[in-house]
Amino acid sequence: MLPGPSGDSPEGPYGSPAGGADHAQILARGLETFVQLKDGNGAILDESALEGNCAERARRAAVLLAIWETRLRVDVPAPRPDLRPVVVPPVGAVRTTAAPISGPRGAGARIGAGFVAVVHAAGITPAGMIELQGQAWPSRVWGRLAVAALAQETMALGQGQATWSRLTLGGGGLVDLGRGRITTALRGGMLVSRFSARGSGFDPNQHGTGWQLGVDVGARLSLRRWEKANVWLELAAVAWPGQQTFSAENVSQNRFLPALEGHLALGGGFLLGR
Repeated sequence: MLPGPSGDSPEGPYGSPAGGADHAQILARGLETFVQLKDGNGAILDESALEGNCAERARRAAVLLAIWETRLRVDVPAPRPDLRPVVVPPVGAVRTTAAPISGPRGAGARIGAGFVAVVHAAGITPAGMIELQGQAWPSRVWGRLAVAALAQETMALGQGQATWSRLTLGGGGLVDLGRGRITTALRGGMLVSRFSARGSGFDPNQHGTGWQLGVDVGARLSLRRWEKANVWLELAAVAWPGQQTFSAENVSQNRFLPALEGHLALGGGFLLGR
């Protein structure tokens, strides 16, 4: 046991400095117990509180006294008869283990794919997309490249019809707004599209291709299913500035490619590296 008298005084026969040498004392202050290291003039060189139950305080006191004796060659108080023997490992045998660094490190990449429902003035058209995201160091910001292919869409034009499709390449960024099992993200970017069209029911039928620039913004809700894989649901808006017109000879009515689109996508992604 390590109880001691109240006040700030040495506990029992704990020795006194011999010949002005550095020495250690075990003191009791109320219910607290301390170990002090003093020089030959009585100045305090170091002090440490002993916490825990009797066995834990005795063990810590023995360790501190052994360290001071080894490093400073101080006079150690005589052991108290009511303290249990404690095996003190040599100072050189004490080892510390650094905690491993957690979290992502270094460059990273994510690949994903999804199915898209494209909503526009002419109706709803299915599309497919693949994307690649990357970053040079861990952060919430990712660079993004995506390719999307729109299925063929047909619209009436006079006595015939025009069929068109679109292949789009997009580049921009995505910002993760949180970390965890369920997260949200915002994204935006620039688009370049190659569309192709052909007519049927005309004399003669014609076909052609063209290019168009656009912008898109979107919000994504992700659910992490495995350590490196997730599924996501995305809502985006796409704008195609300018006007692309379908016309035919002897047909007074023209048709136009949609200038605004809404995209609802369901897909998944996989983290590469790290």
